[in-house]
Amino acid sequence: MKSIGKFIVWIFLAILCISCDEKDPIESKTTFFPVVKNVLLEVGDSFSFSDVKILENAKEIEFDELDTTVNVDTSKSGAYSIDYSATNVDGFSRSGSALVSVVEDVNQIKAIDISGNYFDAFAPDVNVEVTKIQDGFFEISDVFVPEGISVVAMVLSDGEIAIAEQQSIFGSVVANTTEDAETYGFYDDTVIELGIKIGGEFYEIFLDKKP
Repeated sequence: MKSIGKFIVWIFLAILCISCDEKDPIESKTTFFPVVKNVLLEVGDSFSFSDVKILENAKEIEFDELDTTVNVDTSKSGAYSIDYSATNVDGFSRSGSALVSVVEDVNQIKAIDISGNYFDAFAPDVNVEVTKIQDGFFEISDVFVPEGISVVAMVLSDGEIAIAEQQSIFGSVVANTTEDAETYGFYDDTVIELGIKIGGEFYEIFLDKKP
């Protein structure tokens, strides 16, 4: 009986090897999620919703939805958030906020870089990364340490930043006088200071730049 059992096992293993022949490899595929391209404008420029692009693997695709009711006022500096959703060729969807920044001097904004490693006094062991993703747009890895709320901040001038309304697991996040006069954002060479609303609650945030 033991010999018969071993014989059956060997036959089973042989079938497995045949089915795993190199001529029939397991197929793998890379999918590219839609990535929104934000818009940087100078005061006096014209704005069209066609300026907001969604890309899949660097190729432009169509939005499923784009909130075209937002009034982008290019007569003065400001920060705007436009809700969108899009689906890639493999059927994977993404939704979020496309951002539009209107500034006095585009060339000045392009030269400003606030990226680096920061920390919050209430959680000094947590590293907060500020990363440049486009001219004038910076991703903050955790704006409310240590909750892990990632947002994109926009530089409006030398010393002023804004977080146009974006969504998080804690509700909307905003630090932008264009959308909420109670909120604000400032920065210098050593600190990012925010009067921010998260889920409707107001907080003062200070992120100190690591030496």
